[in-house]
Amino acid sequence: MKPQLSASTFSGYLMFELAVSMLVLMVLMQLLLPVLASVRQQANTKGRLLSRIELEAAVMDHFQSQLAPMFWRGCGNASGLTFTIGAAKQTLPERIDNKAVIAQSDWLSAAHLGVCAYPIQVTSLSETIPYTCEWTDEVIFSNCDMSSQGVVEQVGSSSTDLTFYDSEVLGRSGLVLSKQTFIWYLAPGKLEDAFWHTPGELGNSLELWSGIRHMSFYPLLDRDSDGTFDTMTVEYGTYPTSQLKGLWVELAVAEKVCSQEEKSIEQEFVNYRGEVWHFYPKCEFIIRFVVS
Repeated sequence: MKPQLSASTFSGYLMFELAVSMLVLMVLMQLLLPVLASVRQQANTKGRLLSRIELEAAVMDHFQSQLAPMFWRGCGNASGLTFTIGAAKQTLPERIDNKAVIAQSDWLSAAHLGVCAYPIQVTSLSETIPYTCEWTDEVIFSNCDMSSQGVVEQVGSSSTDLTFYDSEVLGRSGLVLSKQTFIWYLAPGKLEDAFWHTPGELGNSLELWSGIRHMSFYPLLDRDSDGTFDTMTVEYGTYPTSQLKGLWVELAVAEKVCSQEEKSIEQEFVNYRGEVWHFYPKCEFIIRFVVS
């Protein structure tokens, strides 16, 4: 005859099994929680790294699109065209002398060239071309033998009236290129320090990219005219555009707004001029790249 289990005995077995199960679960949780926390931290770190890489690429692309049109692309000598690099702590160009330009940053004054372009054979110093574009006031006639400046007199719905100054352009074939001077610099923006440009003559200043803390420019120059750069200079000054082969850029970029806790760790970065930049590595980073 099989022994009969009482209800109280059966209940005792269930309580014992439940206690053992709870104990095993607690042990597993003690083992798994650190692993899960580590996996979560690694995922956050990887996600932040990918976000920083994407931001870095976006910033470099933006500076490339802004500054690349200053390079002379024609085969002529770009006579008379120059660009200037200066420091915020020095005398500022008149167009930005009322701006709160950020300390430990450079400014750059140069012309956008060839945003509008059209092939032409010049038969008169006053020419009308069957082409319209967002022309600026100044233009350049360029071919492999010479370059000469002119002005836009009128832009119509389907044509543009031009006037050239130099009679040497008569009878020559080449390109008419637009020319508009800008000044790029750092100043306070709507939310934080930002990258700006201001037209050299007329027009409103425009905030281009928010979160740039420091900025330095160094021209890569072809001084011996052999087609490749031979000098990177750290000196401020005015240089011929025809010698410019590249522009080395150093930036301190904000990834996000720093909390007080994140500001407890600070690092130093020494740029090519020997200036020391202070930044918070948990929410800011340094980029160095070439615009060409």
